[in-house]
Amino acid sequence: MEKNQEVKGISFIDSVIYAAGGMGTLSFQGIIKGYYYMFFLTNVMLLPTVAAASIYTSLTLVAIIAMTVSGMIMDAVRLPWGRQRSWILVGNITSALTVGFMFYRFENVNVGTYVIFAIAINFLYNLFYDWTWVGGRAIISAMSSSSADAVKLTTFAEFGTKLAGLVNVLLAGWLIEKFGANGQGYMIANFLMTLPLLLLTPIYMKMTKKFDPPRKLAGEATEEVKKAPAAPKVGFKDMIKSFTRPAICYYIAAAFACAQTSFFSVLLAYYTNYVLNNPSILGISSTVYSAAGFLGVLITPWLSKKFTNKQIYAWLTLIAAFPYLLVMWINGNPILFVGCRFLTGLIATPTAPIMVAIANDVADYNELKGISNARSFVTSMMGTMIRVGLLIASAISSFGLAAVGYDATKPMTDTVLKAIVTMMGWGPAAVCIVAWAVMLLYNVDEKEIDAYRRQKAAVAQGVAEAAPAEE
Repeated sequence: MEKNQEVKGISFIDSVIYAAGGMGTLSFQGIIKGYYYMFFLTNVMLLPTVAAASIYTSLTLVAIIAMTVSGMIMDAVRLPWGRQRSWILVGNITSALTVGFMFYRFENVNVGTYVIFAIAINFLYNLFYDWTWVGGRAIISAMSSSSADAVKLTTFAEFGTKLAGLVNVLLAGWLIEKFGANGQGYMIANFLMTLPLLLLTPIYMKMTKKFDPPRKLAGEATEEVKKAPAAPKVGFKDMIKSFTRPAICYYIAAAFACAQTSFFSVLLAYYTNYVLNNPSILGISSTVYSAAGFLGVLITPWLSKKFTNKQIYAWLTLIAAFPYLLVMWINGNPILFVGCRFLTGLIATPTAPIMVAIANDVADYNELKGISNARSFVTSMMGTMIRVGLLIASAISSFGLAAVGYDATKPMTDTVLKAIVTMMGWGPAAVCIVAWAVMLLYNVDEKEIDAYRRQKAAVAQGVAEAAPAEE
């Protein structure tokens, strides 16, 4: 190539494969758990509400630990198929083999035994899932020559996630009912919904090879690539150094921003069954939410051209608080509730791909400034803080149900109904406001980061002899 040739951006085909074979189809695994797990514990396993809330909250702690451990393992251990691709491959296979067992229905099991089983299987599944989750996001930097490329990839991934969510809403309930809603239907549905990820993994691995080549390269690789040193291992001190000001601000904002969805996911089945007295609204509202999400995905690239990642993430998170508050004033009207879900999906969706793009901004900022190259750890910390947010919301909502006296074996009371509505309104609105306030303190110069990325991309594509970036 000529040295003055411009660095190529990410192609449309690569973006589609990235979404279809990775982050999009991975979403099939988490959606059933998000909507049905607490309901499964109380209404299928028939556990006391306090016990179910304790299990649900403790498993979120398990997920937090698993996410942090996954990033540390990925940065410290080198597998032969690429720094990130190796873990994506292993994670796809192992998570698919364990995902359904979270919903295994035991007969006549005591609570103590079930807690041990639930913690063990959830830790294993989360660790395997996190290898794919972290690897799929950490590889974005290698695939991107600019912030626009990163946003493009995350936008395609979010589009795939919304499509997966829509398919899941249409199929999950039917699969659960078909295979026995009071038996092993949840487990079988989970296993079936993870098949697309496995089927598309080979295509995904082939496409990403050029961005994250194996350590043992095939014969067609260039001599320059063959001679290139393997990426250095990242020590614990480097991981600690990665906690810079932008990283800390971003982690805290992400925790609170992501807490908003957990309030709805935990309480939605209860709200539709008891407040609206119409269980089918769960599927309808989730479908509308996904449809609105498609529109949100489509406007994300336009927003990224007009505003910085910080501006998009902070202000849309704040605006998202208002549809949540509207839930408290619709008096259980199903049509208005569906309308609130549409607004939430439209407003909140662009923040999801932007959140991932910001994680790569933080990792590149640390690398540019010579602070740390703990890229997988930074990405895993993003996931860890997301789960911290889920812990906050799930603890409030699940123990809130127990505190106001919810019992699946007893008639519903007005006190419990009002509590469900209040938690679904004020809970997510409050965390959105906190996330906005914290994100205002985030201080990464995106123009500087883009210049650094173009330099790295030029080296990778062989179009320029780039010197190391200066601080």
